[in-house]
Amino acid sequence: MAEAKELQMLIRWVSCIPSFFTDDLYAKVRRDASNDRTKMMNVQKASHTLAAFLAAKFKVPEHEVPTPNEEAVVEGDAHELTVLLRLLVTCAVNSSKRETYVQRILADNDLAQHLMSSIQAIQAHLQQAAEEVTRVRAGSEGDDPVIARLQKDLDETRHRLRHLEIEHDAVVDDNRELERELGETKAALAAAEASGSGSSEEDQQRIHDLTTALAEMEDALKAEQQDHEATKKDCQRALAEMNRQLDRAMAESAEHQKQLDEMQELRQQADQVPALESRLATLKTQLEEAVELKRQAMSAQEQNAENIKRIVELETKEKRVDELQEELAETSKKLAALEEELLDEQKRSDRLQHEADTQRDTCARLKEDKTRLLREKGALEQQLELSSAGDISAAGLGGGVDLERLIRLEHENATLKAQVEGGDVDQKVAKIKAMADAAQKGKQELQKQNRELSLTIAKLETEVKSLKEGDGVQTTSGVAIEKLAVCERKLDAANKELATKSEMCDKLKSQLSASQEKLLEAQKKLSLVGLDQKEVVEKARDAAMKDVQDKLNTLEKVSNELAQLKERHAALMEEKNQLARENADQMKKITTILTQKDELNSKILALKESGAGGGGSSDELQRVKEQLRQARVDYKRLENEKIAAAAATSGDGSGEGGKYIQMLQQKIQDLEAEIATKTSELDRQRARFEREQRLMTSAWISLSVEQQKLSVRERERNNAAPRGQSFLEVQRRKAMERKAVSHAS
Repeated sequence: MAEAKELQMLIRWVSCIPSFFTDDLYAKVRRDASNDRTKMMNVQKASHTLAAFLAAKFKVPEHEVPTPNEEAVVEGDAHELTVLLRLLVTCAVNSSKRETYVQRILADNDLAQHLMSSIQAIQAHLQQAAEEVTRVRAGSEGDDPVIARLQKDLDETRHRLRHLEIEHDAVVDDNRELERELGETKAALAAAEASGSGSSEEDQQRIHDLTTALAEMEDALKAEQQDHEATKKDCQRALAEMNRQLDRAMAESAEHQKQLDEMQELRQQADQVPALESRLATLKTQLEEAVELKRQAMSAQEQNAENIKRIVELETKEKRVDELQEELAETSKKLAALEEELLDEQKRSDRLQHEADTQRDTCARLKEDKTRLLREKGALEQQLELSSAGDISAAGLGGGVDLERLIRLEHENATLKAQVEGGDVDQKVAKIKAMADAAQKGKQELQKQNRELSLTIAKLETEVKSLKEGDGVQTTSGVAIEKLAVCERKLDAANKELATKSEMCDKLKSQLSASQEKLLEAQKKLSLVGLDQKEVVEKARDAAMKDVQDKLNTLEKVSNELAQLKERHAALMEEKNQLARENADQMKKITTILTQKDELNSKILALKESGAGGGGSSDELQRVKEQLRQARVDYKRLENEKIAAAAATSGDGSGEGGKYIQMLQQKIQDLEAEIATKTSELDRQRARFEREQRLMTSAWISLSVEQQKLSVRERERNNAAPRGQSFLEVQRRKAMERKAVSHAS
């Protein structure tokens, strides 16, 4: 924990460094090695050493410590030099010998050492003052003008101290630079004088220039020393003034803190013990309530799972019942169609049997005529043979009548032969017998299918009856869903009925076409057969025309039913869409009210945490509660209306189904009341727990923030940098201003 706090303090301190250091201050850092390679090695060794020290100090990986670019440092990049110097100052401040290291960093200068000791003394006083001010802030309840004045004095003192540190660093840096430049100039001048015996005019001119530059630099150094002395006096006076202000602030803070401590002790003695006892009792009660609430929630979840499982089973049984009812309806339709086909086949069989009997009678009559004609022909031939030998006149007298009769008989015989050759009565009789046998066989097959369908219908009716008498009852999870399900079932039934009627229409159309074709064939046959068969054909044509008219009437009736089914389908679709819209609107309204309830609960929680309350929040709470209650009443009313409509649709709500629906409504209401109670209890417990968690978290955060602030304030005073112009430019500008003032005076 301590290492983590130190790491957080270091991170915050490093993030504050850019506000105290600027690149202008460290742009004047000079390179001391002889060549670039040696310089790079020195920079690399220093940065690696510093990174390893910080990694071991704060228990972090070494690669996470920011290090400068060695090549950029060797080339004199101001930013990388700043990074290296920040790393060095960080290690120095966080080491055990930070005072010694900081003094080495600054320089072996009397003024630097004097300022460093003053800074350390002020740092200690400021740390004590910060601790006192922190305690005063923690114990104060309102805005105290004394505390505000102390804080303002401390801020001004810290600001002035920061400027003093900046001036001190700039003075030390400028002194080093001037001394180094002076030494280089003197060395160059001495070298030039040593080699002056054989020097040329150019060398003498260079020596003269160097001497002039040296004199100018000595004058500038004297001016800087004078400015430095004046700055030193200003700093000493500022330090003395800050020490006096700090002592006065410390005295006032100590007196104020003493009064606050006494007040706090009295308050603690009066309030601490009862508050802790009441909180302990409250926590115990909350723990017991939470255990009980958890047990109730577990039991409610188990009961809910059982209810859901039962609902799924009942819905499955209901779907099975619907499927069986649909199969029963389809089977009934098939049975009716097969019965109609059976009747048609029976009619056809009777008609064919009648035609066969008629043809059989015709054939017997034709055979009798043929036998008679053959017998007459034989008699006539015998008579001709007998009369050939008689008298020619006698033969001529009796032969005219016989010849006329013979010619007539031959004509009748030719007519009969033509009829026999054209009709082929035996083959037609055989064909009619085959058709009668096929019709009888079809009749038997239809009777067999009728028995099978009757068996299937009986089985389906038994299964439906067992399902109705069993536990399968209709349950729903919501009236809107039930209404939609009913509409969908009606829609499916209407679609199936529509498809069945369409198939029947197609079948009737095909049968009508076949009947028309048969009628045409019958008319062709009628034009070919004799007059004695026209009556039979006319009867068959009348029967066919009657059948066609019946089928046309049936087709028209089915078309009307199809149009009605389409209208019913459109009405059901409209009702379904209307119910979906009503359900969506109702859910949207409930969601809006629940959102308002959550927002109001959050507002109430915030008011309770801040200790504030009032009639406005209570009025708003009452108003939202009233809206929620009204919405629930409206939802219940709509639900009851939809349940009544569904019951009326399924059977006026009477009988066992209506009673069971009422029982389910009562159960749903009881479950909703129990769920609402448990939900309110859970919300109350959750809000209480979240409030306690937030209070504890805010307390820990406040403590950690205060500790971090103290540590950061301790380190801020050792790291500062000037902003804007360089120190030399500022000093020169001040010197020019003083000279201008002196000339003016």
